[in-house]
Amino acid sequence: MIGFIDHINGTPAALLLCTLLFIDEVGVPLPFAPNEVLLLIGGVLVGSGALAAWLFLPLAFVATAAGMLAGYGWAAPWERNAFAPSRRASTPRGSTAALCRDCGPQARGGSAWPA
Repeated sequence: MIGFIDHINGTPAALLLCTLLFIDEVGVPLPFAPNEVLLLIGGVLVGSGALAAWLFLPLAFVATAAGMLAGYGWAAPWERNAFAPSRRASTPRGSTAALCRDCGPQARGGSAWPA
């Protein structure tokens, strides 16, 4: 793998690493290149002088943040539905007695302020 790293440098290396970072952060599993390994490869390239730090660091940050937001965007609707409370209740329709046993007087139609 080190031989492959030696042959890429500059902008193509930054684009390849940032694309893989984005894909991994979106949620697509990359068993051959998790994001920690990609960042280590980027660090090796920066350390060897094959890649400029001023180019790679902002691009890696933007790719990771964009991947995180895109992954949240496609996963959030499923997560909300998976953990939503059941619509069915054991009480009659419109009753909140089972849902709020200790809510105080405002749950029973009274005022929360003392008279």
